[in-house]
This record gives sequence, C-alpha cells and structure tokens, in this order.
Amino acid sequence: MRAFFLSLLIAVPAVHAQTDLMPGSIEALPPVTDTHPQAIAAGLSATGDRVAGVAASRQTLTLDWPPPGLRPFLWDASTGYHMIEVPDSLGLFVSAAEAVISPDGSTVVGVLDLTRPDPTVSASQSRAFRWTEGEGLRWLPAPEGARSRAVAASGDGSVVVGRVSPPAPTPSREVRWEADGEMTTVPPLDGHERTVLRDISADGVVVVGTSFPPDGGVLDRTAFWWTADAGSHPIPGLGGYSHSEATAVSADGRVVVGYAFDGPLSNLPDAVAFRWSEDDGLTLLGTWTARDVSADGSTVVGSYRTASAVVWTAEAGTRLLQDVLDAEGWWLMSIDAVSADGTILVGGGEAPDGTEISWRARMPVE
Repeated sequence: MRAFFLSLLIAVPAVHAQTDLMPGSIEALPPVTDTHPQAIAAGLSATGDRVAGVAASRQTLTLDWPPPGLRPFLWDASTGYHMIEVPDSLGLFVSAAEAVISPDGSTVVGVLDLTRPDPTVSASQSRAFRWTEGEGLRWLPAPEGARSRAVAASGDGSVVVGRVSPPAPTPSREVRWEADGEMTTVPPLDGHERTVLRDISADGVVVVGTSFPPDGGVLDRTAFWWTADAGSHPIPGLGGYSHSEATAVSADGRVVVGYAFDGPLSNLPDAVAFRWSEDDGLTLLGTWTARDVSADGSTVVGSYRTASAVVWTAEAGTRLLQDVLDAEGWWLMSIDAVSADGTILVGGGEAPDGTEISWRARMPVE
C-alpha cells in the first residue's frame, strides 16, 4: 500500500527536459514516471518554462487497492519533472484532483483527495494544499472535518483562492487565503446565495468567478469580480445572457475573460467568449470558451466546441491554433493556460501518433 505514496521529491533525469521551443513549434510533455506516465497539464508559470498538473496511470482497470490515483507534479523546461511530495503518515490513500502554479513558478496549489485504505469504507475527504520547494506540502487552513480545494494563486503564491465546505448543514463558502492562513469569504452578488471562484490577479487583489442566484439550479449563473474594498460586482454588459462565467483575470486585475450563453446546458457549445476591460468595456470574441488571459490582457485562449484550441489577440482576432502553429498531424483540442507575454501556451490534444497528451507551444513571430 505504501508504494502508492510519494515519500520523497523525485527528479526525473534531465534527458526528459525539453528546453528549445522555437517560434511556431509544439512539443508533447514527456512521460512523467514509469507508474504514472501521462501528464495532464493545468497551469503555466508567467515565463512559460514551468508547468503544473497531475500525472495519471494509463491503467484504468485494476483490482489492486489502493488504485493508481493521480500524482501532482511540477515540470521545468531545464530540469524536468519534480513530483510533489505527499505525506505518507496519514493512513490514507492520496490522489491529486488538481494542481496549478503561481505566475512566478514558485508555488503549486491544488487539492488532494484522501480516502480510507479499506475499500469497504466509503469515507473520503478533499483538502486544499500549497507547495513550495523550500517548505514542501502544507495544508491550507480549514475547519475540522471540512472539505477544501484551491484553484488559483497570486503572483508569488502568497494568496490563494478556493472553497471550504464544512460538514452539513453548514453551507460551503468561497474563500481567499492570505499568506498567514487567514481566510476571507468572497460573497456572492446581491440577491445571490453562493459563488464559485476561478482566478485571482497577480497582486492578489481581484478575484473572479461565478455567482449563483437562489432557486436557479446548477445552471443559472452570473460572471462577477470582487475586491475586498469594492465587494462583488457583475461583469458589465452580460445582462442579456442567462448564464455567464468569468474564468480568468489579467495580472493587474483590469481585464476579465470568460464565456456566456442562454438556454439549457445543451447550448454550452454555442457559448460566446468575452473579454471585459476597464478601458475598453465588453468585447465578444466569437463562439468559443475562453479559459485564460495573458498578463496584459492582450491574448485570450480557450477552445471551440469541436474540441479545437483557440487563440485571440488584439492584433489578429480569433484564430484556431491549428492554423497558427506548425502542427501537422496534431489535434490541438484545448488551451488551458498562457504565459504572461502571450507567447507560450499549454493545453491538451493528440500527438501525430494518436497518443492523448498535454503539449506546450510557442506562438510564431508575427
């Protein structure tokens, strides 16, 4: 059972590292470990040379207990993989559900799922964590018995946003963890009852996400932004849509991106990507889903409904990434993150040999 815990920081030999990424080129992230070869990237540092995510086993069916699970990782273009050390003193089976990286590349945050090692006991808990190379993995504070998750970090990783879910009947709340562990609740819009947070600005001031009205089910939602001084406010100009979600915010908090649509969930493939800025107001970018934005807000990335990666720039507008890169044989399904200057991208798709992979690419010089 202990073999499934990572009890030390493992560095895969540098032969796996790929340091040369020419403009217009794309590369597959290499296999992670022998037991968990598949990299599922989720976060990118501001410089684009560090990627965070989880490593998966391709063994989907097994009678072994505990099952393979997912492992959080940090990948550096110069030094290769580092597996995030998971405490093995918990008496629990640990699997990573999510891992993203702070813009400066120093901090990985996410959530670990903790499950009793006895498969007949259906007790589990999710816990938010913050990891740095110097301090290792630390749990983010939460009430006793509460589930928690971390979804994004400020530029230096000192401020983290996510969710705390105490045992019923106490309701869940979206929170902002300070460097000292103090939690601030991010409230919903006036007349709404709950929120889901998605991102935080590099300075840790602006938080964006979605606010849900009462009795609106799981679908009705409104994209919003929040600061401690100003409170929660809807993204201006989206009032004509019944459903909208803010997914990312620029480094200075002045640009917010996301998507909006009307009607039932089946209309999600027809969602419209948006970009809102304090200077330019609301801009609709086309029928696709925006996921991330560069530091200055000039590049927006995401995916089109046919599972095609999309990139928007202020100069060129909306384009399929397949048409921008030298990507013959690749199927670029989605972009999950973009570097601060908008030149490095990380996402998912299929390599020319048909293998499902995470990839990293550099935009061409234009």
